[in-house]
Amino acid sequence: MISVVIPTYNPKNYLSKVIKNKVDILNSSNLIYEIIIVNDGSTKNLDLYKNIKKEFINIDLKIYKQKNKGVSGARNYGVKKTQYEFIAFCDSDDMWDSRKLTIDFSLMINNNLDLIGSGLRFNGKSNFLRIKKLYTLNQMIKWGPHISSLIIKKDLFNKISGFRKNMRYAEDGDFLLRIIKSIGYVPYVEWDSTSNIDKKKPFGVQGLSASIYSMYKGELNCITKNLSLIYYLFIPLISVKFLIRKIKINWSS
Repeated sequence: MISVVIPTYNPKNYLSKVIKNKVDILNSSNLIYEIIIVNDGSTKNLDLYKNIKKEFINIDLKIYKQKNKGVSGARNYGVKKTQYEFIAFCDSDDMWDSRKLTIDFSLMINNNLDLIGSGLRFNGKSNFLRIKKLYTLNQMIKWGPHISSLIIKKDLFNKISGFRKNMRYAEDGDFLLRIIKSIGYVPYVEWDSTSNIDKKKPFGVQGLSASIYSMYKGELNCITKNLSLIYYLFIPLISVKFLIRKIKINWSS
């Protein structure tokens, strides 16, 4: 049994396609499920929520509305409304691979895991079978699995108190660092179980990731809130990472 939490803010018309992608995969997996959509104080395209409710009337889909609190607050609110043990997150512009749930649940059950993520392919090849472990330094330098790829047990989510409230940049990294503090590492597999429907780059284009400087400050904030002074020695490496990102953006523009 699984609950899928989708935070939304001024959603685009393809939100229906994003939800259908989840419904098709969930139905084929024979899992009992619910889809929780959180309207995080949207001011545009409000009729879309009504249309979605009508379009997916035959499934367990719930839409909740709250004042705008950012993606962290929206995800936390969504989890509070869930009823099942497993929580899957997905952003409102991300699609799942059709094999995602089959692979993820098989790995979680066979390896007794409380969460699983995917991504971080270093050699360009997918590896569905080998579970790798993301530790603190890996997370600082590379940044962990995309939140849209995560499945986590609700008990672990509640244990670390969910996403940090009012954190709008690097909230995913902060979340993963606190998981590492709690259980020692983040388990993941090297394959792309999610993709962006706009095919946007992971940074510097649109949304929260468009502000490189804000992302940089967000990652530094993660370090100061979660890690001991020894990790401050690696801040120059993070600075270099963002400098390279800035150069790439300027080069491509």
